[in-house]
Amino acid sequence: MNIQPLVSICIPTYNSEKFLKEMLDSIVAQTYKNIEVIVSDNASVDGTSQIAREYCNKYQWNFFQNKINIGAGANFNKLIELANGEYIAIYHADDVYMPTIVEDSIKAFKQNGEIGIVGTMGVEIDSSGIEYKSISLPKSLTSKNEYSFDDIFTSILNQEGLFLVTPSIMVRASIYQELGSFRLNERYKSAADYEMWFRIMQKNKIALIDKQLIRYRRHENQGSQHEIYDNVKKPDSLNVYLDYAKNNYSKYGDLYEYSFYRLMRVLAVKLNNSKEFSKSNQVICEIIELNQNFNRKLLWLLLMNKFRLRVKLNSFIVIKKILKKIGIVK
Repeated sequence: MNIQPLVSICIPTYNSEKFLKEMLDSIVAQTYKNIEVIVSDNASVDGTSQIAREYCNKYQWNFFQNKINIGAGANFNKLIELANGEYIAIYHADDVYMPTIVEDSIKAFKQNGEIGIVGTMGVEIDSSGIEYKSISLPKSLTSKNEYSFDDIFTSILNQEGLFLVTPSIMVRASIYQELGSFRLNERYKSAADYEMWFRIMQKNKIALIDKQLIRYRRHENQGSQHEIYDNVKKPDSLNVYLDYAKNNYSKYGDLYEYSFYRLMRVLAVKLNNSKEFSKSNQVICEIIELNQNFNRKLLWLLLMNKFRLRVKLNSFIVIKKILKKIGIVK
């Protein structure tokens, strides 16, 4: 008799009433049946908890509610502690999951005991559910199904971006026990999940399923990607890139510099926004002082026009003064 391992589907929620029913319906429709569903609501002030309770009562799922908002990372950690499954997936309350995502992920784990983490590709949708972008495996990774940390990190450099669809990730529960919880680090904040996946991949292989098994929603109230652009003081995922690259600069020096340039690019764009002007030039100085391992000539080219930034004259003058002050240009 082939006994299916238990999978814990962990769902953190916060003010998710607009999309939660659609998401929970997609969990009900999963073809893999040996699952436990755990919902942890982070002190929502809308109708989220009522919707979650209704589903949990109907399907005998587990519902927990925090009395105060403990933060996204702490809520993730709480869910992991509550999970009983051999595998744990943290699925997001505003996304939609295809019926076979759990089944296909378990199949990937069973193919190789060295695989510690599994992800899938997806389709980005807007708040209305309209598809506008497909997320596919980079060409450099299509020749196989299992990858090392080096494979993924190198591909991030070549592809100029992180292609991991983080809300699709499933992890062996034993790995959380070994490596610990999500780091509640102000430096990573909205990118704590990226940091966790990188940490896991440094010691375990990852399988990426080249199927679009998640409809990944981008909307105005969303966390990580929206915050990366709008909060110039905490470009979170870029900080993850930088930290993992600079810890082995001889091997990942190019990626370190690439991440640094991306961070500076965000800030340079912000300098063109009068509301962000004074804040951004201050942050540029702070970040450059903290990161000395970069090619100064290329940084100058980046800020001025290498990436076709349309820098306004007043921004140009301010940037040049900043770079002169710290010795990047004469």
